[in-house]
Amino acid sequence: MHTSLRLLCFLPLLAATACSFSKTLENAARNIQLNTPEPIKVDMKITLDVYQHEAPGSAKVQEKAPTDLAEVNRRKFNRQQEIQELKNNRYVAETHRGLLFLRDQPAGTYGAYVKKTVEDENADRKTLMLEEAAKQKRELNELEKERHDAAVSNAFAGEYIEIADPAKPGSWKIVQKVK
Repeated sequence: MHTSLRLLCFLPLLAATACSFSKTLENAARNIQLNTPEPIKVDMKITLDVYQHEAPGSAKVQEKAPTDLAEVNRRKFNRQQEIQELKNNRYVAETHRGLLFLRDQPAGTYGAYVKKTVEDENADRKTLMLEEAAKQKRELNELEKERHDAAVSNAFAGEYIEIADPAKPGSWKIVQKVK
């Protein structure tokens, strides 16, 4: 029993020591400095890779290869007679952008054919102009102006062409060419 009496006397001393130790830890924690006298310098190297993922079901657009440009030129050459007939029938006009404008679309399936022919011709003309502009390192609008000037000078009397509107600077109007 003597030992247990000693333990009972020792318990208050142990509790006081633990409380004192807790206070010491608390004071030590208050004295810990969390900021730095100078800013922390970090040396990092970051690489950012950007990927464009195609939407499901979308076809990948391929750039025009030289053989594709030959195909565009061939299609444009083969379409010349049809385009001239459309001009003679007054369905289309040459615009200041070097493209065709569908002035009057006939009815029915022939109208759909005319519209598709004009769209195809304009797509091929645009492709060729963009390729030429990139190759010659020129602005697209310069080529458009050259193509327009050539189309106006080659147009027959009565064909529709687009000219600058003197009444409205900066705008254009479609008129029939006169000799």
